[in-house]
Amino acid sequence: MILIAFTRPFNLALLTEQLFAAFPAWTQTVGGNQVAMATVSGDGTTGLVYAPDGTDPAAVMGVVNAHDPNAPLPVPPQLQQQIADAVVILNNAAVMVDAATRDAMARTIHVKPLAIPFSQKAVLTDIRLQQ
Repeated sequence: MILIAFTRPFNLALLTEQLFAAFPAWTQTVGGNQVAMATVSGDGTTGLVYAPDGTDPAAVMGVVNAHDPNAPLPVPPQLQQQIADAVVILNNAAVMVDAATRDAMARTIHVKPLAIPFSQKAVLTDIRLQQ
């Protein structure tokens, strides 16, 4: 293992995801389970990356230096689909409802699911069902 230390602002969860995406060999399948072969730790300013031997420290620092600590975390595809299925338009407002409520609303008041791409729905971050 090699140790790569850095000092700069970072979002630990996001940087970890970016590093593992950039270095797929850092994840191995062992006994049918995904196992991390590297670790990323730190306090948001000082970080440590323990990576497998043979990892290019300059490539790791390239990812670290390109990292935007204020960027939003990516939304997993399963959650994207759940959001896409749950957003409806009611009285010209986007609201999130569970599937049963959405289906009942569609039967009783002719509500149609919001037909826009998920990437545009991602801006709907604080939606509450109004009673």
